[in-house]
Amino acid sequence: LAATAAAITLDKESLAPVIDEDPVSGNVREPLLKVIHLMRSLRFERRPHIKLRYGLFDGLRSKIGQSPWEAPDQFSFFSGDYATPGLIASSELVSPESQLLSISNVIGLTNGLFSLHSYGLAVADGGLGPFLTRLPSVGDYSSSVGFLTYTTVNDISDKINDLYTLMTAGRLSDDNKQVLVDAYNYFAKAHGADTGERVLLQLMS
Repeated sequence: LAATAAAITLDKESLAPVIDEDPVSGNVREPLLKVIHLMRSLRFERRPHIKLRYGLFDGLRSKIGQSPWEAPDQFSFFSGDYATPGLIASSELVSPESQLLSISNVIGLTNGLFSLHSYGLAVADGGLGPFLTRLPSVGDYSSSVGFLTYTTVNDISDKINDLYTLMTAGRLSDDNKQVLVDAYNYFAKAHGADTGERVLLQLMS
């Protein structure tokens, strides 16, 4: 593992700051990796008495286009030479992960992440979890298989700085930060601090 970590962190692409400014560098993150990243970063915790034979997710592939152990073949969920029609293809570039970005998958991922913040990992409002007992109200995690335990600090600027490190690895513009501040202040004032924080987390997702 030490050799693997060294190979990644010492690679010339990791050390060159100009790479971040290169418009053709990088790749689209797969939907499943987005879900797992959010759950790890925001400290997902399974409810201890919930034990499901087939895992915590339900119908994941039909909702976001991917699911553990359900790749259609040995080449994974997308073709390595896929290029989205338009500018990417005409520039002779490839974007394999973009093959998963159908409208239904993007909407399914958005609904699933929003539901995770509102209900925990449950089926409510297009959630990614299984149906257990009943449809809960917003903020009620009793019908979920687990929930996010991340708690933010009090100051809104510190909240956003913490989240932009966790969720975007520091790649959040000042304009987008201000959008988040305005959204949080509006919802916190109109509906309370809990709603403001929930909306902030949903927008960051």
